[in-house]
Amino acid sequence: MTHSLDEVTPLRWRAAELADLPEIHSLLTAVSAFDDTTQRWGPEELEEWYSATGDLASDLIVIGFEGGSMVAVGWNVTETSGTIRLDGAVHPAFRHQGIGRRLFQWQLDRARDWFLAFGDAPEVCHLAFSDAPMTNKRSMFEHAGLKATRWLIDMVCQFPLTSRVAEFVVTPVLGVRFEQFSDRWVEPTREAHNAAFADRWGAQPVGPQDWIASLAVEHARPELSWVAIDELERVVGYALNSSASEPGGPSVGWTDRLGVRPEQRGRNIARVLLARSLDSFRRAGKDAGGVGLDSVDGGGTTLYRSLGYEPTDTIIQYELHESREQARAALDN
Repeated sequence: MTHSLDEVTPLRWRAAELADLPEIHSLLTAVSAFDDTTQRWGPEELEEWYSATGDLASDLIVIGFEGGSMVAVGWNVTETSGTIRLDGAVHPAFRHQGIGRRLFQWQLDRARDWFLAFGDAPEVCHLAFSDAPMTNKRSMFEHAGLKATRWLIDMVCQFPLTSRVAEFVVTPVLGVRFEQFSDRWVEPTREAHNAAFADRWGAQPVGPQDWIASLAVEHARPELSWVAIDELERVVGYALNSSASEPGGPSVGWTDRLGVRPEQRGRNIARVLLARSLDSFRRAGKDAGGVGLDSVDGGGTTLYRSLGYEPTDTIIQYELHESREQARAALDN
């Protein structure tokens, strides 16, 4: 049986099956190593997204072959009734032949088909991600009508620490004291977090159970985390930290959640929390401290740079929003 992509690319295509996952993993591993991508797919993750497609795997996952070798893969994952994530890869040896662009167009059309048949939201959001240096991939997204909406930036401060960190470890803030995080502050910190992100577009309040679960994950390090307390014994700022290391790689302390109540911003609270976190990482024997920044325009790094953080990896999120009428029209063109 022929596939529609057979007619517009030099490859032969078919729907993926569960038995193809090991070969798909090998292809993705090779592509990630060549492109030095931030995101790497593990076997368990591939099984999860394959299972998530359910009976629609044949409609949402496709693999391309040159002879007997798999050299391309594209898959769509329906994250919600109105959000579909589009991922894929083409082996470096088969690029610059229009394969990626044709594959991505096929994915967009299948996402539209799925939305019109099964989605119950008023519009669909096509979601895709690219490492910032991959300009060809980003150009492909933009050519298809997607717009960059978020920059996910990893920043790392290598030790030894700068003098600025030592300065802010002991910098006082009038009416605020800084303490190591403890069980006493679990619920007050959740309240501070919801207040800190209430003005962030798309943010949803975190409930008590989800909050407790997030603090209980294996890599969480409450003993390396900090809170800022005002004179009313309210948490007005927080830095909740974790630890990560790779075999043979550096041991890094990460600030996973950082926030300050809106009325307390501009008082160096976040800078002191970060400085104390970095100092805690150093005392715990870490090689560096890191933080993940969620930016709407690629900016917002000044605070972190002032303490010695530098960007290491940046992933850009792209989106295309379509109503049902727009999705139908796109399929008809």
